[in-house]
Amino acid sequence: MSDVHGAAASAPIGMGAVFSKAVVAATNIFATDLTVPKDGIVRTTVSLSVDGTLKAKVSRGGTAVLLSYNGGADLTANSVYIFDLMVRKGDRLNFQISVAATVNLMSAELITSTGP
Repeated sequence: MSDVHGAAASAPIGMGAVFSKAVVAATNIFATDLTVPKDGIVRTTVSLSVDGTLKAKVSRGGTAVLLSYNGGADLTANSVYIFDLMVRKGDRLNFQISVAATVNLMSAELITSTGP
């Protein structure tokens, strides 16, 4: 299998998943941050029980930033969204939503390539 540039693609690496989990607004969804084992793209699939904004908390070199998905607009309740985020080896990730809700499902997978 290869990507559009001819690089061999590897199978996605599962980093974390939740199913039907109640969460408090503006708190981490995963109990511990997900650590990125190698450079790549984290593909996140998510569905929430209510409308709300999804943010990724990315920590690198001791600094954490919150990045809004979907242009900062609310995700629609009970719909499925897929987002990609470029990451580096050693980054730590977590996710937050703007409202108290149930995360219907969330999975984070690392996608990498083995080179040209």
